[in-house]
Amino acid sequence: SKCESGLTYLPNKILNWSPSNAIVVSSKQSTKRQGVYSRKIPKIVHMTSKSRCFASNFVENIKTWEFPDHELYIHDDEAVD
Repeated sequence: SKCESGLTYLPNKILNWSPSNAIVVSSKQSTKRQGVYSRKIPKIVHMTSKSRCFASNFVENIKTWEFPDHELYIHDDEAVD
């Protein structure tokens, strides 16, 4: 385990975008990136933390911020070093 006892490791949530699950809004609202139509502004939740290890109640709170079409990136001390 990467975390001390009682803490939960929380990885990034990265969506696997492909033509079958890409969101096409309209030709004016979307751009073509790597052959896949996607939003100009990606749906990404960024958060910062000292580490990726969280108490279980905090993990449950973070899960309320997860949306099926949004990615979640955690920028911890290790990620920015």
